[in-house]
Amino acid sequence: MGRKLIYTNAYGQSFEFSDDQSVYVTSVDGMSQNQVSLSESYVANQIGSTINGNKVEAKDISIEGLFPYNPIKKKKMLSTILPGVQATIRYIDELEGIDVYVEGYPTETPTIDWDRYWSNFAFTFHAAYPYWMQSNEAAIDFVYYESAFKFPRSFSSTVAWKITNKVINQLMTIDNQGSVESGFVARFIAKDEVKGPQLLKVDTQEVIELPDLSLKVGDVLVISTVENDRYTRLIRDGVEQNVFFYTSFDSTFFKLMPGNNPIRFDAKEGVSDLEVSLEYHTTYAGV
Repeated sequence: MGRKLIYTNAYGQSFEFSDDQSVYVTSVDGMSQNQVSLSESYVANQIGSTINGNKVEAKDISIEGLFPYNPIKKKKMLSTILPGVQATIRYIDELEGIDVYVEGYPTETPTIDWDRYWSNFAFTFHAAYPYWMQSNEAAIDFVYYESAFKFPRSFSSTVAWKITNKVINQLMTIDNQGSVESGFVARFIAKDEVKGPQLLKVDTQEVIELPDLSLKVGDVLVISTVENDRYTRLIRDGVEQNVFFYTSFDSTFFKLMPGNNPIRFDAKEGVSDLEVSLEYHTTYAGV
């Protein structure tokens, strides 16, 4: 059971590094480790220092390998790993059950040697957000519909019967199985008029609320707390607009910590007319 790296650029072009493709990776540097910068302060006569804070740095991933000389593969590699073009590297390890990706830009495009028998290559990829994210999203529905209909069934014109039952869970506990905190995207869909939607992290009392925002039937409010991609947007009649200015000053774009996260949705008016879902990628410091 093998391992593979799949490089996909912003144009949708992909190149696979794997034994199956006879493109062999011999060395990868930067997949597991992270560099942390510490902020320290000193005073007279102090022994050592005081740590005031820390910062996880962006990182470079260096990949080296070789493949049997093949001008078509060489051309495809060079036309996929392009300078100045954003890309993702997806890492799959079937033996360990790993399927993750990281986003960034190449800082050094492939160097391919002159050999006509074996072509050695090397390139460097820079990840501004240094953590690996699970390729498949985890999805949580706070409101869903369960079937209440089955065959055979007798139909009555006098006794009420249902096709589905609406289940509303305003409070749900989300188990983040990653090693670090994960940002998420929450969607609020209004089935009738709603005012003041909010999302609360119960254990820390962190909240994202828009107390003066009114939603109409069919409106979709999308909130993202993903690192480097935080926003609050309203989709109304197919038109997307920025509604960040509706966010209260007390709001914090909190994330899901490793372990259990009790999350509750609410509204000032019309909470029963909301359908809420939350999506996130489980995130790992290293693989």
